[in-house]
Amino acid sequence: MGNSAFVTTLDGMDIFRYRDCCDVVTRVPLTEMGYAHVGPARYIDRNGLVTLDPSETVIGADRVAAEADYLLKYAWKSGNVGVRDLADHAPINYVWAVTA
Repeated sequence: MGNSAFVTTLDGMDIFRYRDCCDVVTRVPLTEMGYAHVGPARYIDRNGLVTLDPSETVIGADRVAAEADYLLKYAWKSGNVGVRDLADHAPINYVWAVTA
């Protein structure tokens, strides 16, 4: 993600962009602030499966289910991050999905 000048420098390049389910970092900075993503998204769903460029409706439904599941199973355990939006930013989540 970058401003229009940065995005232009990447024209014609093969870019692989991954979004891990609830990872809050993949949603900032906002496009309303003049930033754009580069390349189609490869989305890592709540089960660690990668799909190519799903709709925002599919992503939204997956995130809601993932956040609820996380609260019930993991958020309350000592040593875990309290919300999945932060837990999904861990690099190991990306490594597992990309190398599976």
